[in-house]
Amino acid sequence: MEIQDVFNNLWRRKWVVLITLVVGALVTLFFLQFREETFKSTARISTGYTITDQVDLNEPSERMRDQDVRFNNLLELMKSPVSFNLLSYRLLLHDLNHDQEQTFRYPKDPSVILEEDRFTRMGKQLNAKMRALTSDYQPSLYSFFEDAEIELVKKEVKEKLRAHEALDPSDPNFDLIRKFLLAFGYDYQAVSDALNIYRVFGTDYINVEFESHDRELSAFAANTFSKEFIDYYATIRGEHSNESVAFLKEVAAERKAILDNKLSQLEGYGVSDAMGEGERASRYSQLVDLERRRDELRSAVQEHRLTINQLEQDVSGSGGGSQQNQRVVALQDQIRALQRRYVSTGSTNRELSDSLAYLRGRLRSLIARLDTDTETVGTSDLEQQLKTARIDYQVAQNDLQQVNARINQLQYGFSNDEEQSDEVAALKNEIEVAKQDYNEVLRKLNQAKNQQVTESSLRQVLAATPALNPSSMKSIYVLCISVFSCFALAVLVIILGMITDDTIRTPYRFQKMVNLKLQAVLNKVSLKKLDFHKIFISEYSPKREVEFYKSSLRHLRYQIEGMNSKIFLFTSLRPGAGKTSIINSLAYVFSLLKKRVLIIDTNFKNNSLTQIYGSGLKEVKVVQKRMVSKRSPRMAKVTANGAGAEDEELVEMKSSLDLVNPTDYDDIFFVGNSGITGNSPSEMLSRRDFKKFVLMMAEQFDYIFLEGPALNDHSDSRELVSFVQRVVTVVNAQDTVRPVDEQSIEFVKSLKGKSAGAVLNQVVLEDIRD
Repeated sequence: MEIQDVFNNLWRRKWVVLITLVVGALVTLFFLQFREETFKSTARISTGYTITDQVDLNEPSERMRDQDVRFNNLLELMKSPVSFNLLSYRLLLHDLNHDQEQTFRYPKDPSVILEEDRFTRMGKQLNAKMRALTSDYQPSLYSFFEDAEIELVKKEVKEKLRAHEALDPSDPNFDLIRKFLLAFGYDYQAVSDALNIYRVFGTDYINVEFESHDRELSAFAANTFSKEFIDYYATIRGEHSNESVAFLKEVAAERKAILDNKLSQLEGYGVSDAMGEGERASRYSQLVDLERRRDELRSAVQEHRLTINQLEQDVSGSGGGSQQNQRVVALQDQIRALQRRYVSTGSTNRELSDSLAYLRGRLRSLIARLDTDTETVGTSDLEQQLKTARIDYQVAQNDLQQVNARINQLQYGFSNDEEQSDEVAALKNEIEVAKQDYNEVLRKLNQAKNQQVTESSLRQVLAATPALNPSSMKSIYVLCISVFSCFALAVLVIILGMITDDTIRTPYRFQKMVNLKLQAVLNKVSLKKLDFHKIFISEYSPKREVEFYKSSLRHLRYQIEGMNSKIFLFTSLRPGAGKTSIINSLAYVFSLLKKRVLIIDTNFKNNSLTQIYGSGLKEVKVVQKRMVSKRSPRMAKVTANGAGAEDEELVEMKSSLDLVNPTDYDDIFFVGNSGITGNSPSEMLSRRDFKKFVLMMAEQFDYIFLEGPALNDHSDSRELVSFVQRVVTVVNAQDTVRPVDEQSIEFVKSLKGKSAGAVLNQVVLEDIRD
């Protein structure tokens, strides 16, 4: 099956599809007339999931990542039986606690609702509505329930509302509460059908829609559901959040103890957990400063030592000018000796450099004294300076010892760190893991604490109000769905019909299924009322089907003329293929060319040709009664009297022509048969030279057409093949190809040169393709 075939069939049956759509729409509109008007009210809830005024410690990306999941969880909870039951409880209490004028609905008999099936209930409800239109009577609550039952239901429903409990079948009062809910139409199924809960796309809002036949009920139900669910959600979220926070606090305490234990182990190695690379750098910088301080102290000690030596010499000397000169000379010699040592060590010794500086300073001081001829310092002053220099020297020595001790301590710490590096590194890794675990638990704890604030942020931002106009769009939706369903059903039926259709139907399928040479394709047309003279000769304008049939007949006439044969047998695979109509039509189009056509009715099982052409004749000459034998008595008598062969042929020709019957058309003649016979053609014509008769007629006529029975049912056509020059097989396009047909097809193919191909008849005009 090709796509083009599907579209062609759909277009051909467009009126069927259109009628189906119209009928479906009319039926839907008819039933919609009995549907009561409904009113829809909408309440809106803000979740705070996308935009919140509360403090949120989570990153925005984390909140965005969880939004869809949180919205889906919330919607599923809103559509749960508990949420719907809470609304059912409130609606039931409203009608039970108010008088008849303020109730939304009047109760129905619960026994009828429980016992009957849904369709019966729908019928009775429809009847009740019809009665309500003509009557002011409304059933009372006390018509179906007792006072004790009413009070018990009120008490139980209030308790379930307070505890936010669903209606449980295990509850002892389950059946009674369910009776009340069914009587008022507030049961789970009714409420779930009336409620529509969805998220407004791309926003933080959730809409709660309730649709009913009472506008006040719709608004009340939408607002009530929003309020009850917000309370219920706050309750369950609060319980869940408290449990989560308590659990996370315990886990955080455990993780903190583990971390503290690891840190104490690290301190046992003399290393702080905070001593990372930054701490090591700080200690190294401290060591460098101490070494620089040590060098300064060494210079100071050396300077103090030299000062002490000089002062000791001054105290022990005479104190004259000669002594001053001797000091100058001694200082110069000492400076030259230190200078040589300093240069020999590469001029890098800090102590020698400091000593040289000090000695040069002393030398300048002595020279200055000699130049100014100042008085010699007294012995008591020198002794005091010597005492002070010794004290300074001792202080410098003590400072140098302390600095060396600190340097040794730091250097020992570095060496100890290197020795314990493997153990400390492993312990630090464990500390890092413990820190990550602890921080993760803290993050979850903060998130749980934050959710205590943010998760319960549901609030109703739009209150539902009674609708002014009924919901007309729902009827339009129902009508559209009905029309579309009818269209889809019609298309589906047509396509299924094509799939299950195994008939030949088209020339393309004929080539695949039959595979005979196709000479012509004749479309389906009613020939009973056709007047060939009217449609071929006069100025009558036929329909498109008739015009195509005329063109196809002329094409078949052209094909037969090109075969250079006169005697044709028309047969078929099955009865009813249209052989008779094709022979009649073909004979007429040949007569238009002034061709003499003889039709011999050799279909002894169904002489329809004889019945058609002999209906206006008093006596029909048939082949069974008038056919001469090979050596009839009359012929023998002629020969005995000396008549020649030419006279015999003339007599035989005259006898054969006596079998020909005229028709209403000048150039068309026929030879009839008497109808059903138990003999086959070869048995019936065994004593008659039928082949000679046919050849003799071929001299008098341009074309001779013989009709044979169907190949599947009889062997007559197979026996008639020997009397003709060509065999034309007529195939009905509305037939299928069965195994018995395949045998007949193989027989036609075996005729080879005698086979004139096939004519596909009864094809629907739309199925004929180029």
